[in-house]
Amino acid sequence: MYASQIWSTHFLKHDNGFSNPLQAAHMAFFKRILGIKSTSANWCVLRECAQEPLQFYWFRSAIKFWNRMVDSYSNTLRGVMKADIALENSGASNCWTRQMKDAFGKLQNGTVYISDLFQCRKLIISNLRIDLRFIRQFGERHMVKILALV
Repeated sequence: MYASQIWSTHFLKHDNGFSNPLQAAHMAFFKRILGIKSTSANWCVLRECAQEPLQFYWFRSAIKFWNRMVDSYSNTLRGVMKADIALENSGASNCWTRQMKDAFGKLQNGTVYISDLFQCRKLIISNLRIDLRFIRQFGERHMVKILALV
């Protein structure tokens, strides 16, 4: 999605995954194509369509964006990175760094990612994929519990 590494950070927290209007439209599309009720569990639909939540793609995009900024030789870009980190340290809640920090909070290696973020180090995307797969498995286990109750 165009510029999702910037605008999607608010939706990267695990509990915000299906609250994004784009994700809701995406899920509604899949449910119509499959011919199932709109109240069907989102994780079941994604699994059936061999898809991941849009949040996962946005997460990877934001990490790649961060890594490109870290690798950049631009003094202006480095200044922007440091200013955003300083903004987060001052308590601002709407800055990019704060939203990424909040998104990393629930991941297994969240403290490592947050530390790398504040020290302007590259984030290892392969580790992030493992953490996101863990969340997906958790979501699927949660889905199985729901189905067992029905």
